[in-house]
Amino acid sequence: EWFQYWRGFCRDWLISLGIKEEEMRTRQANAEAERRSREEIEKRKLELKEKEIDARNKRSDTDRFTSIINKN
Repeated sequence: EWFQYWRGFCRDWLISLGIKEEEMRTRQANAEAERRSREEIEKRKLELKEKEIDARNKRSDTDRFTSIINKN
């Protein structure tokens, strides 16, 4: 019921923007595709988090090395 309401709301909004109903396409929600999409998003988040941690570690090593050089 909620999905049907939301779908109609979006359709009406697009029509109010001047898009013709004949130019619109709708598709049925696919649970399997949505699950894969969520998995891909989570995988990408994890990859970015790992890169961020790696970048922090590399920056820390460089900062420590630079501070040792500057003391001498």
